[in-house]
Amino acid sequence: MYEVKINKKDIEILKFINLFGKSFADVLGNTFFNTTQQARDRLVKIKKMGLIRYKSTGLMKPRNAIFLTAEAKTMLIRMGENIKDGKITISSLEHNMLEQIAFYWLGKIGDIDRALVYRDNSTLRHIPDMILKINNKKINVEVEITQKSKTNYKRSTLKMSEDNPYSVLYICMNKKKALTIAKSLPSWDKFVFIDIETLICNIKSQNRVGAMSQRKILGEGG
Repeated sequence: MYEVKINKKDIEILKFINLFGKSFADVLGNTFFNTTQQARDRLVKIKKMGLIRYKSTGLMKPRNAIFLTAEAKTMLIRMGENIKDGKITISSLEHNMLEQIAFYWLGKIGDIDRALVYRDNSTLRHIPDMILKINNKKINVEVEITQKSKTNYKRSTLKMSEDNPYSVLYICMNKKKALTIAKSLPSWDKFVFIDIETLICNIKSQNRVGAMSQRKILGEGG
């Protein structure tokens, strides 16, 4: 038997889990590790240290959510971290997973922050999922899982225009969903779209998002 010791990467993982209150093996496999299996192998060791616990989601996938233990929270508090509590809401799991992966990779190319209603509603008309800042340009980030009504999109677009971001980046699970969302939104030259797989590939290979304009994704040029 050998003693399992915490390393710098483990601490970054714990901070990441704390940022969202919970995480998932599939998320960590698409962020800190090259595969989900690599993530699972390390999570087993972190669990042996008593720093994480699993809670069933009641789904086939993701089967479990990963939460911090009291010991891990105490350790992070000593590091100056503010502890965030997480809960499982089945309806929001897919959105939460995609948001976490996007947050990690966007943080590689700029300053990324989660937008929060209680903090940002005094300065923003529309609260996006995240705000990305690159070269003093503010980009609103929307993680979109389900298609909303045209009325809803029209209302939110009006509010976005009043906030006047540099652009609004829609991140979707796949190219088909990105196209569907682009068709449903009002026409606006600040809308750009990308699927999560292409986003990761572009950041890894080109150090940029490389999203498509609304006109281009709809085949209208531009």
